[in-house]
Amino acid sequence: MRMNLGKIGTQEAANLIALTLAVTGIFTVDSAVAYENGNSTFLSIPLSLLIVFGLFMLVMYAMRISEAESFSQMLDIAVGKTAGKVLMFIVVAALLFNAYLLLLRFISMIHSYVFVEASYLNVAVWVLIPVLCIALLGLETIGRMAKIFAVALGFLFLLGFVSAIDGFETYRLYPLFGDGVYKIGEYTLESTYKFIPAFIAPLTMIKGMNGIATVKKSTIIAACVAVVLCFITQLVLGLTYEYNSLKNMYFPLCRLNMSLQNEDYFMRTDKIGIFLWLSGAVITVAYYIYSAGYVFCKRTKTLDIRPCIVCFTILVSSFVLIEYTDLYEIVHTVTEAVERYSFIVLLAIVTVGAIGSMIKSKGKTKNETN
Repeated sequence: MRMNLGKIGTQEAANLIALTLAVTGIFTVDSAVAYENGNSTFLSIPLSLLIVFGLFMLVMYAMRISEAESFSQMLDIAVGKTAGKVLMFIVVAALLFNAYLLLLRFISMIHSYVFVEASYLNVAVWVLIPVLCIALLGLETIGRMAKIFAVALGFLFLLGFVSAIDGFETYRLYPLFGDGVYKIGEYTLESTYKFIPAFIAPLTMIKGMNGIATVKKSTIIAACVAVVLCFITQLVLGLTYEYNSLKNMYFPLCRLNMSLQNEDYFMRTDKIGIFLWLSGAVITVAYYIYSAGYVFCKRTKTLDIRPCIVCFTILVSSFVLIEYTDLYEIVHTVTEAVERYSFIVLLAIVTVGAIGSMIKSKGKTKNETN
């Protein structure tokens, strides 16, 4: 059996999950939607993350009650093995969709801001090869790389935010609640689709993370770090740019660093920042693809994960490369629909799995007692 799982501890797991949540929460924001009528993302995105974290704790409780050893097994208890397999395949699709979104955003950014004269295909291949290599090496390699790069990314964020303080103006945050509390709540719920796969992934690879206790501790630490990073990032963007400007920026954080250029080469964080963020994104995408491959192999009883990872990478790459084809509009229409409505399906899977497994387990215990 060749699953390339390995073993990682609390530090690696916490850094990996925090990096995944932060990169996903910060860089998958659709500016045209998020800032359409005001900037409230510094509230909605952290709240979205907290909602999903609450669901994670519910799942942890349900797994303890039902004595399930993984999220997949908990679903089997709740809805049966056949339905559980179908629901886990939806989770696989959600993991790959997050990988696709991050790749699309970063490849477009690198092509637009750095390698302007290179072809989109060449830039895409340049990014995708490291993703494939890292994913093939398995969870242990991904976790250790996250531990290394998370510190550098954290330092970069702090440097960028401190450098931007002089330009902060509170009036740019207005209107504080955009077009109303209802819209904030709607966007908060819609944004949960970004974080649910990242929380589910560790619960499918508990053995590789040294047990359920390590997963729980690592995820709690990671969630706290990610909430703070997402809040600070969106608040800094709101204090630096008015929402009318933000909604027309494809990559606001990149534009922020470009506006902070200084004659001192040590302060030129724009290009360095892009490549450090890209490193974090590559690790995150590799983690998503590896997790999707691991879940798929476990549910289909495939003994070697490597062909699955290669196929999933090619599949995600194909959708990314459609960016410059005649199918561009169709794919983007589908992508927008998935971003808007997929949270309903994912929230239902998590909720039904947790509550259903608890009800069935308690019913089984009651029958055995009688």
